[in-house]
Amino acid sequence: MLKVFKKNSMRFSWHLATLTKSSIKIYISNSISSFYPSRDLTGRFDYVFWFGDLNFRIEKMTFEEVTKYLCEHKSREISSSTNNRKSSHDSSADGSSCTSSTTTASSITSNTHQIAFSNNQTPNANPMKHLIDNHDQLMSCIKQGQAFHKFIEPVITFPPTYKYDTDSDVYETQVKRVPSFTDRILYRSKRLGHIVNSQYNCVPSIRTSDHRPVFALFKAQLMAGRDDIPLNAGSFNRDVYLNGLRRRAIEAGSNDGRHHDDCSIS
Repeated sequence: MLKVFKKNSMRFSWHLATLTKSSIKIYISNSISSFYPSRDLTGRFDYVFWFGDLNFRIEKMTFEEVTKYLCEHKSREISSSTNNRKSSHDSSADGSSCTSSTTTASSITSNTHQIAFSNNQTPNANPMKHLIDNHDQLMSCIKQGQAFHKFIEPVITFPPTYKYDTDSDVYETQVKRVPSFTDRILYRSKRLGHIVNSQYNCVPSIRTSDHRPVFALFKAQLMAGRDDIPLNAGSFNRDVYLNGLRRRAIEAGSNDGRHHDDCSIS
């Protein structure tokens, strides 16, 4: 838990097993549940961030169908960009295997893994929207109320972050796991509009894993509030906490070579 300017926030970093991801609930124990209107732990905080390898997959599509879909949209993007370039040779400088909108079906199926979409796409031109809205397990669970109640995810504009061959830009072809958005960042706030997302993207240059890391930037409102709210179900002793802070400050001063006469530690 993190408290900044009397605003409580909670952060979950998670790797979910495939068989348990559809029934996610975090509860506080029965012994202290009477102190709160709900046993949902995430509802106790002003802001909650939940991120990690959540392990949700793209469903009802095969490996070949997903990679073909991605490459077709990448080809259209490259084809459109060539209208503003001097030659078609410049359009292939990003190393993509999809070099034109007239790429044949066979080459699309076999060479669709080196994909990096532009971050400047308008929402209506976002090819990831179709995959997320119609084939993403996480979005389906949220819509059906099965998991992550009241959580929000920023709009995804980057390609699936799993599964790549290590140290390459190629989706692995041995097992042919369907490329999926397994790595996600979700958030919730007690008050609508108090968190604003400014960036949500992956980092294709980091290739040490079969995943591509994702990151997000948020702006959150921080306001002064009450300082007398019972913490830890009323078991939190503020005097002990403040005394501990004083001792840490004194110890830090002693390590810096400074002498303090107002307190001794045995």
